[in-house]
Amino acid sequence: MRQQERAARLRPVFEYVSQNFAEDFTLKQAAVLANMSQPQFIKLFKRVAGMTFVSYVTHVRITRVSFTERKLVHDRGSGQSRGIFGSELF
Repeated sequence: MRQQERAARLRPVFEYVSQNFAEDFTLKQAAVLANMSQPQFIKLFKRVAGMTFVSYVTHVRITRVSFTERKLVHDRGSGQSRGIFGSELF
């Protein structure tokens, strides 16, 4: 199976995690979404993503929360970003 085919098989999982990152989502559910057994999914996901499924979900969540916090702090001020520890937060 070529790399593009591998990635295409996991595309529904990547899209679901991206759109529903705040929801609970198990490895078993991901494997079902990819139409694979759990062992197959684990092996393929690691090969395609370069990390485990759990690490990927954690990465997506941290990235999204961090982006949201920075945007909120930026939007509160006079158009200048003060970082997540802006004085108005204390």
